[in-house]
Amino acid sequence: MCETDPTWVSADMLTAYSIESQLGKEIGDGHPLDGVPFTVLATCSACDDALIEITKTGQRMGVHPTWGELQEPPFPASWMVGDPWLALKVDDAIIRVDVDSTKLAHDKPFPHPYAGCSCENCENLGAQQEVFPSSDVRRWFRLLGINPSRPSEVVHLGPEQGGHLYWMIYHMRGRFDEDSVALDLYGFFTVTYQINDDSITITNKSGPPPGAGLEFHPILKVDLMVIAPWVLDCPEST
Repeated sequence: MCETDPTWVSADMLTAYSIESQLGKEIGDGHPLDGVPFTVLATCSACDDALIEITKTGQRMGVHPTWGELQEPPFPASWMVGDPWLALKVDDAIIRVDVDSTKLAHDKPFPHPYAGCSCENCENLGAQQEVFPSSDVRRWFRLLGINPSRPSEVVHLGPEQGGHLYWMIYHMRGRFDEDSVALDLYGFFTVTYQINDDSITITNKSGPPPGAGLEFHPILKVDLMVIAPWVLDCPEST
């Protein structure tokens, strides 16, 4: 177990399912998590600790699986995670994200149509907001407090591979851990992170467009490209 300031690595669906199944074997009567639905979001980069989110309340907890059979409480050890600044390993960089502030801002109603634009191209992507980004990217966004259905901005780049190419942009309250990266002369840094077929870029170079309701400081921008089919009844855009 990590005593202080763990660095987390996002758990893909297979890893999350494996840990959830294992904890289901270990948690018994009298344990704080007995009968409590939860989702594994991440694993510690240095030990077997897992970061979970309680389904009903959204509260986050750390759990240390024993990798054995049914345990006597208080095992597997569990504890509340109260520090909003989550340390997450992204490639060779570490980002620190204020999950609570990010989630609070993303939970507010967007003051405009989808991504602040009412054009047919953005409306087309908005009609598929439960599908794009992909499920694994959505899990990663959830770890950071980002609502995947609430991008700060969307740019339609045109037809591509039988669908339409979109640039999706998000923002969160966060910063790079300066001990893990080499900032340039202006204090900027960019890292690219791969989640299956999705390439995600994280940078501290720019903020959200005016009116997005995401005026954070410090701030990190997250963007990715998606190819979505045309699903509207109106003629397809070119």
